[in-house]
Amino acid sequence: MDPRNPALLVPYFFFVISIFLVYGALVRRGTVAGKGILWWGAAFGLVAVIAVVLQNQRAGAPLPFVVLNGVMMAAAATFCVVFSYRQQRVVDLATFTLGDSKVIVRQCPPGKLPDADALLLPAVTTLRMLGGIIGPVGLAAGLEVEKAAAAQGPVGPEKVVETGPGKLAVGRIYHAAVNDPGKPADPGRLKRAMGHAALAARRAGAESVVVPVGFYGRLPASKMATAAAEGVLKQRRAFAEVVFVVLEARDAPQCLDAIRAVAEAEEPGATREKNSSSAPS
Repeated sequence: MDPRNPALLVPYFFFVISIFLVYGALVRRGTVAGKGILWWGAAFGLVAVIAVVLQNQRAGAPLPFVVLNGVMMAAAATFCVVFSYRQQRVVDLATFTLGDSKVIVRQCPPGKLPDADALLLPAVTTLRMLGGIIGPVGLAAGLEVEKAAAAQGPVGPEKVVETGPGKLAVGRIYHAAVNDPGKPADPGRLKRAMGHAALAARRAGAESVVVPVGFYGRLPASKMATAAAEGVLKQRRAFAEVVFVVLEARDAPQCLDAIRAVAEAEEPGATREKNSSSAPS
């Protein structure tokens, strides 16, 4: 059998892809976390590099190509590992003091949402947890949460539905209907819906709330964060702590700027206490 037969590339291709799929699943599930993301990533990357080098040698490729392909695979693996690590970090970007309330802007993955009495989450009117920021939160919470929410839908815009937390470390989840599935979200409606969710949490006695922010309903992260902050911070006096969670590292700068602007508009001179510090995971 000719070792240079292109058909022989297929097993190597699927083997390498499988390595990265397994690694990604372990990271998303939280099985591999913290510095373990780097160590496990290095191990998986090394296996991928060895597989590529062996395949090239078996195919009779010239030595420069063997080395080049190995280096390229090492570079790709390094990018994936560093990207995964950055996405899974828990970092407090800033903390503001508005009267007696502490407002925190935090970057963290859905599976590490902080402890709180309530999670305020925008939703489509069918209450299915798909797309934008609600999809990753739904995966972290577990299928039972989506089933419990969808069983109460569909609902009209700005209605709020309450469910249990599933696997998340929050007391309750308040799903605030904003838009129909596949339709763009209106910033004004998002603001009002999130305000209604905050009010529902307030009436239930919540003292701390978590609000995921990022891309939602075709709204860029900055506009979504602005609308959510405007709606929730109207109720801030009821809460000792409000944590806005940025789920994607790339959205952190614009979300932070948007929430800072809303906080300063709500209370001029709001104190910024922290920036880029590690947060408890």
